[in-house]
Order: sequence, then structure tokens, then C-alpha cells
Amino acid sequence: MVEDNVLNEATIPSAIQQPSNTETSIRKHEWVCIFTSFTANVLITLALIVAAVLTLSLSLLSSALIFILAVLSGIILFVMNKMQNNHSEEIQYQYPIGRSQLESLGFIMFASAMATSSLFVISQGVLQIVTGVISGHSDSLISNLRITEDPKLLYAFHWYGVAVLGATILIKLVLYLYCRKYSHSPAVQAYTIDHINDVIASIASLIAVLVSQWVWWFDPAGAVIVSCFFILNWMREAWDHVTKITGRNAPKIAEEVEILCKNYELIQQLISVRAWHSGNKVHVHIKICINSVISLKEVQNLSEDIQNAVLNIKNIERCYITPICN
Repeated sequence: MVEDNVLNEATIPSAIQQPSNTETSIRKHEWVCIFTSFTANVLITLALIVAAVLTLSLSLLSSALIFILAVLSGIILFVMNKMQNNHSEEIQYQYPIGRSQLESLGFIMFASAMATSSLFVISQGVLQIVTGVISGHSDSLISNLRITEDPKLLYAFHWYGVAVLGATILIKLVLYLYCRKYSHSPAVQAYTIDHINDVIASIASLIAVLVSQWVWWFDPAGAVIVSCFFILNWMREAWDHVTKITGRNAPKIAEEVEILCKNYELIQQLISVRAWHSGNKVHVHIKICINSVISLKEVQNLSEDIQNAVLNIKNIERCYITPICN
């Protein structure tokens, strides 16, 4: 017979969990990864903007747009992360369950911006190829913005663009190898993926810019390929965040929680364990059956012990327990 059905919720104060020396060292390296990656993105963005303006290369323009949005998204995601971690009394009153979905919302917004800018580059690339095939002129609409017609200057601008892409490949490859060693946090993981994607895209752009000196359509074709690659990549990542915001199942974490609960002898039966995403974090609901002989105090202590243990699992933000007494 069911005598009690209580829904409990608990959180662990951050002061309880003191980071070890190893964790502190890892966090320092993660901060270096984030700071260095952001600084490199800013410097590369400035260099690519200059190269795109001087050469009017669509491949360089697509790379510049990608880095501009990468820098902006990094800033916005940082701001949203700070907002998400704001636990003042006023914020807790306005948002009782927290704002763990803000970071995912920011990611989706900038994925949309990335896709929109890449579509512009694709349209210009296709227009340039079609116009060149039909009329024999390989100029796009932005070709009218060229600042000089001097062959020597154009040749120098071309090799400046090549040098920027070559430096980008080298810098991003080094950052990828470094960040991969400390990719424990979501931010570092995102930068690690970003670095290797930029290496691939920059290699494609470099090939397009070099070959375009002899085959004119290689530059717009390279811009179209790079833009398509980034649209597909960002949309895939955005869809992952959409499913997390809408409460996608987290079966691996549910399995881990189930194994943990089997260590408690007072649990007669583990009825169900449900885990679902709430942004980048995970919520868990556990339904257990216990003996009605034990006191209410023992039920409360058991629930709190399970909650504390579950909340120590990485990425779990909240834990709900429903004890049923037979």
C-alpha cells in the first residue's frame, strides 16, 4: 500500500566542493585555452578583413565573415555564460529554476547568423561562376569595389592573402593540439572543434586563392564549398542545442544514475530513472520503492544522500526523488 509520495529537490552549495590542486591546474589551462583562442580569432579576423578588402577574393571574404561571427559569438556566449552563472537573490526570484538554457539559445542565434552570412557568399560565388561562363567576365558585384587596378599592387595583395591563410592554418593547428589536451569544459571543446574546422576551411580557401591565378572559377567555387561546409556544420551543432533545450533524453547519464542507486540497500526496488537535458545541463527524476517500516526521517536522509551523490555527477543540475513506501 502506498503511504507516502514525496517529491524532493536539493542542490549542493558550491562551497562544499573545494577544487583540488589538479582541478585548479586544469582550470588554469582551460582559461589559457579560451583566452588564447579568442585573442587569436580577433587578430586573424583583422588580418582576413584587410586581405578580403585588398583582394576582393570571395574565398577570403567567406573566411573573414566566419571569423567575424566566431569572435562575436564568443563575446555573446561569454556574456550569456556570466548571466547564466549569476545567482543573486533577484535573479533567483525571477528565474526559480535558473537560466541554464541561455548559452544554448545564444549558440542557436549565432548559428543562424552564420548561415545567413554564408548564404550571401554562396550567392555571390554562384553569380560569379554563372556570369563568367555565360559572358566570359568573371567579375562579381563586389569586384566594382576594387581599390586599384595596378598589376603590381594586385600581385602583392594576392600574396598577402596567401600569407594570412598560411599563418591562420599554422596558428589554428597549434591551438587545436593544445586545446585538445584540456577539452574538459564545453567552452574549450567548442574552441577545439572550431580550430580544426578553421584549419580545414583555411586549407580549402588557400588552394582556391592559389589556383585562381590560373583557373578563375576556383576562387568563387572555393568560397561556395567553404560556406556550405560551415552552414552544414553550424546547423548540425545548432540542432543539437535545439534538442537539448526541448528536453532530449540523456540515456548515458540515466544509466550512470541507475548504477549509483543500486548501491543503496534501503531501496527495495528502483522503479524508474529518467534523465533529460535542460540546455547544457541535465535534470534527473528517480522513483524508488522503500520499506514502510523505516521512519520518515530515514526516508528523508536516504533521499538527501541519493540527491547529493547524483548532483556530484558531471553536468547534472537538478535531481528529483519520489520515494514510494510499501
